[in-house]
Amino acid sequence: MRDELERRLLANAFPIAFSLSLAASADFALKHYSGVVASSDSVIVDSCRAVIDLPRIILARAFSFRPVVLDDLDL
Repeated sequence: MRDELERRLLANAFPIAFSLSLAASADFALKHYSGVVASSDSVIVDSCRAVIDLPRIILARAFSFRPVVLDDLDL
């Protein structure tokens, strides 16, 4: 499964360097990972040094989606 996912990402010219690993319990591995993590789980986000918003990146690239900056809203 890991090899197939890596093959598919490489075939689509994924624009950043990456490494893949699979774990029975991803939470522990992600909370203790020293690199950049892609997660929406707040417990993991709070535990990591660096997090990326992968869904936002995908939406921007695939559909030119540009979300509204909440600070720019006149509420």
